[in-house]
Amino acid sequence: MNEQLSLIQRFRKTVIGEYAEALIWAVALALVLTTFVVQAFKIPSGSMLETLQIGDHLLVNKFLYGLSLIHI
Repeated sequence: MNEQLSLIQRFRKTVIGEYAEALIWAVALALVLTTFVVQAFKIPSGSMLETLQIGDHLLVNKFLYGLSLIHI
């Protein structure tokens, strides 16, 4: 067990290990943010041409909508 722990500690101390850990945290944070807080959209068509133009970019705030269960 101590041998495995020291191997993990040695890997984390290397430059590659630090980059890998930072990349994992960045991906996890991005997934949590886009799933629960905010998501980016691009308007593909002119269905809302009075208010939104084709190609407009939007950030939708999911946090204010809140979590809810599906009601049938």
